Amino acid sequence: MVTARLTAQPVTLDLGGQTVSTWAYGDTAPGPLLRVDAGDVLRVDVANQLPDATSVHWHGLALRNDMDGVPGLTQDPIAAGETFRYEFTAPHPGTYFYHPHSGVQLDRGLYGILVVDDPQEPGEYDAEWIVVLDDWVDGTGRTPDQVLSDLQQAGGDDSMGGMHDMSGMDMEGMDHGSMGSMGGMEAMQSPLLGGAGDITYPHYLLNGRTAADPATLSAKPGQRVRIRFVNAGSDTGFRVAA
Repeated sequence: MVTARLTAQPVTLDLGGQTVSTWAYGDTAPGPLLRVDAGDVLRVDVANQLPDATSVHWHGLALRNDMDGVPGLTQDPIAAGETFRYEFTAPHPGTYFYHPHSGVQLDRGLYGILVVDDPQEPGEYDAEWIVVLDDWVDGTGRTPDQVLSDLQQAGGDDSMGGMHDMSGMDMEGMDHGSMGSMGGMEAMQSPLLGGAGDITYPHYLLNGRTAADPATLSAKPGQRVRIRFVNAGSDTGFRVAA
């Protein structure tokens, strides 16, 4: 059994040249790295020190319903001041990430990485890089809730497809679409991706850092590196190239 504790709380983060007030697990975004072997039991106590109810969804893992973390569907929300225990067997090796399924909380700093290792895999690499990409607006003059409200007003309730009540929705089917196809209020064009989304973000992060003060991942010449990519962005597709 592997045990961990996550504390969802208001924090001040340095994104690298930009300090923001937001919510996160602990005092970093991404939050703590959780790591287990396939077949291990993972027990995580989630303490909610936020002013709102929250939850934790284990993105990509096939779990029984009561551990899946979608409030209103598979569990009751974790109320402010309360603690909830998630406990399950990690079924499949891979790179996953955890985040709330409550409102637009994912659009803050409430996310982290879960790596499930394969004990039978030889590895045969010298270094491992975990790369978490994100689009960021919170604490820059607008909050995710304000952006969602603007999109609702621009698109109208009918065109939102029920986005006005996201706390019980499965956002996997919407590209974590807390900012999904909203009528193109701010339709951003990318020279690489074409129409990249509906939100113009002031910052794009790699491992919680902006390009002004970037995270650095290093290895020695000739080494083999395993890179685990996670797109924690709510509206942006990222193209990665050497």
